[in-house]
Amino acid sequence: LRAALLLAVLPVVAQAAPLDWVLEDPFDTEQKIARFGANLRPSSCPPIDLGQPLSLSDTVNQALCSNPQSRTSYLSLRSSADSYGSSIRQHLPVPNASASVSGSKSVIFDNGSKTSTISRSSAIGANLSVVLFDFGQREASIDAAEKSLIAAGYSYNSTLQGIIAQALQAYYGLL
Repeated sequence: LRAALLLAVLPVVAQAAPLDWVLEDPFDTEQKIARFGANLRPSSCPPIDLGQPLSLSDTVNQALCSNPQSRTSYLSLRSSADSYGSSIRQHLPVPNASASVSGSKSVIFDNGSKTSTISRSSAIGANLSVVLFDFGQREASIDAAEKSLIAAGYSYNSTLQGIIAQALQAYYGLL
């Protein structure tokens, strides 16, 4: 009965208290990669109108959109950000909960008399495991993931600068 009540109430509680602020980016990886120019990559590439001359900003925008190095470097940066978040998540406390309800009913007829036995049992359990001391392993793995994220960020920034420089050289060379 308690478990059925819990399962009936849980969706209502989940709707009443939205967890969007927790589930979107709990480790602020978007903020960490924004400083490397991750927001400079256009989210959508506008179509090229060949009837009009391209402006300098259109040329740079198209270069960033169509260059496969830009996408590869961006995805590498996102992958490093995900690895960073994963390394932090591995060291968080691990909660575990379980609940069970069981019941049985037996009816025994003995010489015309009816005897019934009803038994019901329920169990609820929860535990939380936390690593208290790991001889610096936690800090070392998080630090290594953060350094990898920084390296991927600088690589992405360098790729963007190279693509922009090539686009500017080609634009002014054409003029």
